[in-house]
Amino acid sequence: MPSLVLGTSDPTLAVAIVNFQPPPFAPVGNAFNIQLAAFTLSCIPLALLFTFLMRYFVEGMTSGAMKM
Repeated sequence: MPSLVLGTSDPTLAVAIVNFQPPPFAPVGNAFNIQLAAFTLSCIPLALLFTFLMRYFVEGMTSGAMKM
């Protein structure tokens, strides 16, 4: 679905990682290890952002649940 909206010239990070092909001189094997490492590294900024802004996230979630 993202490729239908964005086109092929500017893929999202997940699509770019999945389409990654190792260079021909790489050792025998598949690119799964490299793809898994790239996905893990791409999750770090989001995890850090959530960790530092968790207080505001919880405040927003609970503010709508309180009765006035």
